[in-house]
Amino acid sequence: MRITRIKSTALVCTLILSVGRLGIAEGTHAASPAGLRAAMPVIKEFSSKGGKTQNKTGLKDRMYLAAPGDKITFSVKADGADKYEWRVNKKVIKEAKGETMTWTVPDAKGIWEIHLKITGGGGEARQEWVVSTLLRKDAPDIFDYFADCRSFGRKAKDPWGRPLPEWTGKEKYAPHVTKGMADSKEGVTWATIPSTIAYGTWKFRYRFPEAMKKCNPESIGLKFIKVSGKGGGSYGFNQCCDSHHHCWINHAGADFSIDYDDGVYLLDKWYEVTIVRTRDGRLYMYRDNRIEFLAHDEAIKKCESLFLDIRGVKNPQRFFDCLEVYKNKYLFPPKSIRFEDYVWNYHYQKGKSWPVRKKGIVVKGRGVTLADIAKEIGDPKLFTYDAAAKTAVCHTNLVVDEGSELIIKDQTLKFDCKTDGALEFAPKYASRVHIENSRLASTDEHYWVWNNAGSTTHYGYETKLGEGRHPDYYDFVMILAGAHHGSLI
Repeated sequence: MRITRIKSTALVCTLILSVGRLGIAEGTHAASPAGLRAAMPVIKEFSSKGGKTQNKTGLKDRMYLAAPGDKITFSVKADGADKYEWRVNKKVIKEAKGETMTWTVPDAKGIWEIHLKITGGGGEARQEWVVSTLLRKDAPDIFDYFADCRSFGRKAKDPWGRPLPEWTGKEKYAPHVTKGMADSKEGVTWATIPSTIAYGTWKFRYRFPEAMKKCNPESIGLKFIKVSGKGGGSYGFNQCCDSHHHCWINHAGADFSIDYDDGVYLLDKWYEVTIVRTRDGRLYMYRDNRIEFLAHDEAIKKCESLFLDIRGVKNPQRFFDCLEVYKNKYLFPPKSIRFEDYVWNYHYQKGKSWPVRKKGIVVKGRGVTLADIAKEIGDPKLFTYDAAAKTAVCHTNLVVDEGSELIIKDQTLKFDCKTDGALEFAPKYASRVHIENSRLASTDEHYWVWNNAGSTTHYGYETKLGEGRHPDYYDFVMILAGAHHGSLI
């Protein structure tokens, strides 16, 4: 028997994930010495308590607000449990091994998913909570972590006390979320939710637990901006099980995909995607805070819906979760400024293209300034900034990483070269260097080098080196299709 939808939200996760799991449990029941099947885990009770919470109606509420530093205890009582696996934002908490976990809310603005997977008797049961420290004005305009284990006919409220999205498709095509996440093995997802957001930030997570082992090939597709009728079209993100990866742009004036092919290996892990579309038509797609695609298209200026497509229930298994959409807010990956190794070129040897590395200051993130660099590096032997003179002096190589941005306005940047060409300024693929009423120069007669990323120095985005089939070198696959050259203003 398989139960995929019930009306009572108070017990939905417990019932679906214990009784309903008979149809979708991983593995088989282990036989007891008497020949009887071992009991699958059943969650009898669940609760959370502690902290200065808001929008919490009782111990069984799954989604609410808390304050930084709050200590919250999450508990279940379950029959047939052999193992408890607790996760916070998809990362296993190794110290938590039983039916209770006490967690301290970080001193930060954010959203945290607390997920419990109980295994036993060849099956599983799950329970989930979501806690946030974000004020309502900072909250995502669209939020769905599927913590209520439903995708339509919903009664639960999000952490800010708002109704949860209602996905179309009902039992047949709405996201199948008995695990607290959309799961391809439970059924086809072909569903939309209303959205008027054409500019802002979209965030979500996905995982292929059978990555590169089974492939039909099937994918996860999200059209995050979709408009029907005259003047309609869509922008989309697509990840295939064989590592093909796409940024779709579709409207009357264009119908194409920016993509990269095999060679960037798909791992069995949770990936976090961040998509930003700005008013100037630039479209940035990051995966785990690393740029994957940069496009420019201004054709679609409005939005009607968001569309999720997860077809093919046989293989491979695919998960989708943690959807957040922010209207007119551009939440780029966090800034990072470090003195470290970077790839500045490559050399070909014995059929392989090996990266060549140097050391330098590597700027990551958007809106970084010369003052930011001096403050974060904190070493006058590497970089200094005189606020009164509005002048920075760089004593090492300076790199603007992929998808990052450096702003130089009404300032002077000087490179202190001891010999000709000793130092370089290296903007990488998809980076943006904004120079306004400013000057770049040397401290003396020795010149420095502009090293703009191009086919002579790079094979494409460096995600290939970190997640490629051969992570130490660029193999025969070049992913220049995804390597936009960025901009210099």
